[in-house]
Amino acid sequence: MKKTLIAVLVLALCLSFFACSKNDSKSESKSYFSLEELVNDPEFQKAISDSDDDVFKTSVSADSDKVLVFRVDVQKTYDAADVEFLQSKTDDEISEKFALADLQKFLKSYGFGDVTIEFKMYNGDGALITERTFPPVGK
Repeated sequence: MKKTLIAVLVLALCLSFFACSKNDSKSESKSYFSLEELVNDPEFQKAISDSDDDVFKTSVSADSDKVLVFRVDVQKTYDAADVEFLQSKTDDEISEKFALADLQKFLKSYGFGDVTIEFKMYNGDGALITERTFPPVGK
């Protein structure tokens, strides 16, 4: 009787470990200790570069845990009129085009709610076209 009871308890214990470990793997998500660690994650970099097209190539880097640099490189060199057009875009138009508000919400979901986005756009020849600062959401 003792052997049967011990066998049942061991089986129950094994089943509970198996069930708990299976649950943990489903709800497992990555956690990041710093903005730099998140930004250097290959999956994060791929998500940013997925928005690239024939005109713009985007990249991100972390200046600190409070500043994310969002760089946009134009794939060709624009003339003065086109550069002036890009410089005249409002912060809202830039934010909408490059989904910066969504990026800030995403960062907030990972615990980086106080992140300022430093937006920098460069012409094909490497000249700075425009530079903007987007404060944290709600500030």
